[in-house]
Amino acid sequence: MACRSQFMRRLVINRAYYAAFHGARSRLREMGVHDADSRFHRQVWKRFERGDGAPPPDVRAWRTIGELGGRIRDERTRADYDPWAAWSADDCARIVADAREVVNRIGALTSR
Repeated sequence: MACRSQFMRRLVINRAYYAAFHGARSRLREMGVHDADSRFHRQVWKRFERGDGAPPPDVRAWRTIGELGGRIRDERTRADYDPWAAWSADDCARIVADAREVVNRIGALTSR
């Protein structure tokens, strides 16, 4: 990844997060879970982290998705609200890889 400026790294982190978040949110909507309130970002990842509603073969995968998603959410929050936060190119690449892993894991879940 050729993100040289902190501005671009913040942007990449934000977009990577939302790719993962929207994938997770879509999966929950398929299961009939809709936006509850303004804390829905946290709720999405906590639901996955707890394995709420996961078919038995997917519980561990759901928990992994929740843990990764929560970490990415924390980085996105820093990118959006902490003007002194900084990331190396390697940090940024790891966050993007984590988001890609979340999207791939969601795609591999058992249909419900």
